[in-house]
Amino acid sequence: MPTSIARPFPAVTGGLADTIDDIEKEEGHDHEAEDAVRRLDAWKARRAQTADAEQRLNALLLRLVAEGDARITARAAERTSMAGSAA
Repeated sequence: MPTSIARPFPAVTGGLADTIDDIEKEEGHDHEAEDAVRRLDAWKARRAQTADAEQRLNALLLRLVAEGDARITARAAERTSMAGSAA
């Protein structure tokens, strides 16, 4: 609950206490909104980094699979040629 300098003197200040409380609440919400925007921006930056890392990993994985397929094909060709030479 926000504390206001005008709270102890309601008879003197009248509606000032409510006005000060309203301002304090608005300021608090502004800080919360700024903090939320900052956290959202930080999350977006981390998400972009994660997406870039995922793309690099996928590219490496595809390259490894292609190299593995090429090696398997080469070994199969060697075995076929060895079997043909032995016959």
